[in-house]
Parts: sequence; C-alpha cells; structure tokens
Amino acid sequence: VIYMSDDVIVCSGRCCGNLQKGNDEVPIDFLQDLWQKNQLEDNVKLTISGCLGACSKRNVAVLKTDEGLIWLGGLSSQLHYEALAEWASEYSKNDSNTEILGILDRLQFTREKELKLSQPRLHNKLFNNSLTL
Repeated sequence: VIYMSDDVIVCSGRCCGNLQKGNDEVPIDFLQDLWQKNQLEDNVKLTISGCLGACSKRNVAVLKTDEGLIWLGGLSSQLHYEALAEWASEYSKNDSNTEILGILDRLQFTREKELKLSQPRLHNKLFNNSLTL
C-alpha cells in the first residue's frame, strides 16, 4: 500500500464556519459527498480540522502536497468547495502540474507559521474524523 501525503484540510474551528461570528457555514457533509462521489479519498485525503490559526482569513483551507502548503482563505460559496474537489481530482491525475483554479487563486495567502491540526469544533454538530497526516 502506498500512502499519499496529499490532503485538502478544511478548518472548522473557533471561527471558520461559525455563523454566530458572521462567517459562512463550512459545508462538511457536502464536501464529504463530493469526495465520495468523485472517489478522491484514495489519492487526496479530505481532513476536517479544528482551528488552523489563520482566523482573520475566515473559512480557511490548506492544500497539502509534496511541493508544500497552499493556504486559501475566505471560502464562502458552494462554488469554492466544488473547486476544492475539482482541484483534488485534477491533482490526483496530474500530480504537481495542477494549477489552482481561478475561483480559488484569488483566495491564496501566505502563512509562515507551521501547520498544526486540532480537533474540529463543529457548531451544533458532532463529528468524528482522524487527523493523521
């Protein structure tokens, strides 16, 4: 068995997805359905994490590849989350030649701090997910 280190990590921490703080919902069920429907889990793992520490960017995701980390902030529409799945699908086929799609490109930001995962805090919902990378 070959284990890939490629992940799409979506924050569902203190701020991301917290409607009470004015942030858009993180559509976890929708994302999981997209990963299952497109059979992505074997090549690009979807991880729902707690706070990733970039709270000022609201609704953050990290694309973790062998080449490094790509940080995205301000995910707000279903189109953004569909684009994450589309990127994962293309990445699994093309590996490092996959570019960030236009709708996600403008959401990229640079973060120098180390990536640390924590348990997700789902707002009014229980969730169980492995956080191993």
